[in-house]
Amino acid sequence: MAENCDPIKLENIEFCPTDEIVAGLNDLEVYGAAVTDFETIAEPPKLNVAANFEEAGSIAEAHTFKEGRGFHKIQIQADSGSVENTQLGEKGNLGVQNSLTGAMRNNKKTKGYLRYYKNVPMIYIVREKTGNLVQVGSKNSPAYIVEFTGNTGAAPGDPKNIQVIIRDSQAYFAPDYEGAITQFPAPAPDPEV
Repeated sequence: MAENCDPIKLENIEFCPTDEIVAGLNDLEVYGAAVTDFETIAEPPKLNVAANFEEAGSIAEAHTFKEGRGFHKIQIQADSGSVENTQLGEKGNLGVQNSLTGAMRNNKKTKGYLRYYKNVPMIYIVREKTGNLVQVGSKNSPAYIVEFTGNTGAAPGDPKNIQVIIRDSQAYFAPDYEGAITQFPAPAPDPEV
């Protein structure tokens, strides 16, 4: 076995039984940006650099954008979103597939968005109901919209939405993002005549 394969100090993984746990995503805070919009894309530190498990599972620095670019905001329907992490591969070559799922309104704007971004390498950041931000996609393994299924509903009360699945494949779980969320600049107001 290679030397120095144990760079992170061992830690206990314990939790307080009175911790309040809230499942789900904040349906008002889903952000996306094309990989080409970024100047720099931060990532979790390598295992031989991370000082502890928390550092290995998070991105501390903020991403930077090219002039006039930033994250665009997406609203999903309440209680429809989640991020799932699934182990892939064989022993010695294990990875993680991170999937962001959610329902968007079935309307012209959503259809145009999905048409435009369906083949574009992306980075998505979502806020969990706990307040933590989670990132799907990276510089070396961007996220892609891999599936969407629209439904007009058949009867009153049926959902009229488009279920969307966004996926990446990484060496790690979708990390917590601790940097700032830079949104694209608002257009300048029309000058008064």
